[in-house]
Amino acid sequence: MKKTGFKDIHLLLLISFLGQFSMAVINLGLIFYTREKFGLAPQAIGLLTSLAPVTYFAGLILLKQIVAKNPPAVTVITAAAGMTITGTLITAMEAAWPVFILYAFYGGFMALFWPTIMGWISRGREGRALGKRVSHFNFSWSGGLILGPYAAGILTEAGSGLAIWGAGAAMAAIVILASGAMRLPGVGSAASGSRHILDAGAADKSTFLRFVCWIGIFTGYFVFGITMNIFPMYAKDILNYSEGSIGLLLLVRALVTTLVFVLLGNLDFWHFKLRYIVGFQLLLAVSLAFGTAAIGTLELLLFFILFGTAFAGIYTNSIFHGAAGSINREFRMALHEAFLTAGLIAGSLSGGIMYQRTSFPTVLRMSLAVTLGVALLQVLLYISFSRTRRAVPRP
Repeated sequence: MKKTGFKDIHLLLLISFLGQFSMAVINLGLIFYTREKFGLAPQAIGLLTSLAPVTYFAGLILLKQIVAKNPPAVTVITAAAGMTITGTLITAMEAAWPVFILYAFYGGFMALFWPTIMGWISRGREGRALGKRVSHFNFSWSGGLILGPYAAGILTEAGSGLAIWGAGAAMAAIVILASGAMRLPGVGSAASGSRHILDAGAADKSTFLRFVCWIGIFTGYFVFGITMNIFPMYAKDILNYSEGSIGLLLLVRALVTTLVFVLLGNLDFWHFKLRYIVGFQLLLAVSLAFGTAAIGTLELLLFFILFGTAFAGIYTNSIFHGAAGSINREFRMALHEAFLTAGLIAGSLSGGIMYQRTSFPTVLRMSLAVTLGVALLQVLLYISFSRTRRAVPRP
């Protein structure tokens, strides 16, 4: 089996960085842009920001055969080109409703991007090697998430549509890089997901802990959707923070997440251990309990540090245990993305509705209840799977 080479894997990591940077810039920039140009209410903005995740979720299901049957380089180029066009066209719209449509298509193209990249990067890796590869991938995309919100804030202060154009430029760079790299053996000749499975000829040895982790990632992104889409409105409207200051707070969260990604990637004590899966879930609950009373800058920084740590652990557990032992990495990564996207949609929509009618601390208290409920469900699910496994006669 041909493995991805040194230069090729670094190209994929660069593409991951640029892709997440572009998405982070447009996600936050779109909130400020539509608020200023169209005067959208928080509930309407919550609906808008949830559109791309909704179509992304649908695309993960409807477009899985395209991801499986086409060479990964072609799929990545198609996805990046589609996001470049639909994203930048938003600034040409004079009414709000076409923006909703364009952002919905943006999410559909995204469904071709992440499962392809994630499955491609993790091919042929298991155990500690898989953990390191996951860490490298997490470091690359989270680097984009570190810089993206801050860049969006700065660009928006310079001009309301500049953040969206900046996001489009980063995505266009992916099209150029990936197209130019098609001549590299590890890129241009990389087999499709379905062909790779046939060539590998290995048996599936997946762990049932993936199910425990997937409901955890739902919660992580439930809160992530609130911090990315609802918190900026709260910080600007109630706390009177500038766009740049809001971006800086989100940058701190992303920086902490990245550091924990690197730490977990170099350690393996947490592999296949329920206590660490649930432990990060409980840390998320602690961060939310603290966040309900956080209004000052130092308190908000501590909230984002705690949340960033918990988020990194939850995400790493989900992607690692989802890929471990699997022979169909693209499909497993699509499932990982489906669960986190469902959480992102639920958090953005419910958070927007509740924030408009109550307050941001109330939104966090609702998130705390969801987080603790899922932690209990994780333990019950583990017990159920353990009993089922013991009940199956051994050959």
